[in-house]
Amino acid sequence: MFLKNLFFNKIYFNIFLYFFFLIYFFTSILVLKDFGIDIEEHFQRKNGFYWLDYLLQNTELINLKNIVSFKLNEINSYHLPNIETFPFYGIFFDITAAFLESFFKIEDSRNYFLLRHFINFFVFFISGIFFYKILKKRFKNNSLAFFGIFFYFLTPRIYGNSFHNNKDLIFLSLLTISLYFCFSFFKKKKLKNLFFFLFFFSFSSSTLFFCFFFSIFFFFFFLLSNSFSRDRKKSFYSICIFFLTFILTLFLHWPYFNKIFLMGTINWFKPFLLSSNYSVLFDGDYYRMRNLPNTYIPTFILITTPIYITFFFFHWFYI
Repeated sequence: MFLKNLFFNKIYFNIFLYFFFLIYFFTSILVLKDFGIDIEEHFQRKNGFYWLDYLLQNTELINLKNIVSFKLNEINSYHLPNIETFPFYGIFFDITAAFLESFFKIEDSRNYFLLRHFINFFVFFISGIFFYKILKKRFKNNSLAFFGIFFYFLTPRIYGNSFHNNKDLIFLSLLTISLYFCFSFFKKKKLKNLFFFLFFFSFSSSTLFFCFFFSIFFFFFFLLSNSFSRDRKKSFYSICIFFLTFILTLFLHWPYFNKIFLMGTINWFKPFLLSSNYSVLFDGDYYRMRNLPNTYIPTFILITTPIYITFFFFHWFYI
């Protein structure tokens, strides 16, 4: 009776939901310090200061420029790859973290990595709110929407990575937010929804390079949705806005896109192919990434996914 009243009474459910989000957020802030540093965080930090230094070159922000220059020189003393060698990472997260670290003059290494972890988690937390909105609009059911966000927030692998993985989890977060505005736009053809979709989707595309090709599918569905419109002229303008805005935003914040646009599409994947054949320890033996056994992916999924999620997946698949 209590659960029935909770999920079917709008006032009770909203109060419960607010408390759930608040408790989740503040509990996560308390445990944030208990998570370690990702293997790529030092390089990503260098990436942020490299591009922040580049952007500040023609400005009059002398104090900020000096701080950024000093930090960049300090990082260059580490044995890290050159940014020019790996230019395909987006700068959204890294340059934001670098700016805040410089602005607040954070010197202690523990504190500036905690800052990065907080930003990482905060973006993920915001994406959870949009994920809940997607489920609520899709199913119009409080219990389904709540259990969906419960799984999204508390899946151990996702939760742990939400603090320190500033590529995969930032990509997941930005893509989730962009999908909300994408669905909103297909439902109501408002330029506001289109703008926010393109804004967040462009950042998710630069965060993980392969997401760029998702734009082909979105563009296809966009064309398909507008093909049934009575106002052909308005549809044509919308398509032009979609394409041009997406390309322009990538030019503005993704240095690698400028490079691949100039050199063409032939070698887009070359940097990834050259650096994607490391050795992986699996089941007591080492394998090259391109020659992993067929059991690797299902085993990896099963041991990192909670049993209740696996159960619901197979239950749904069986139905």
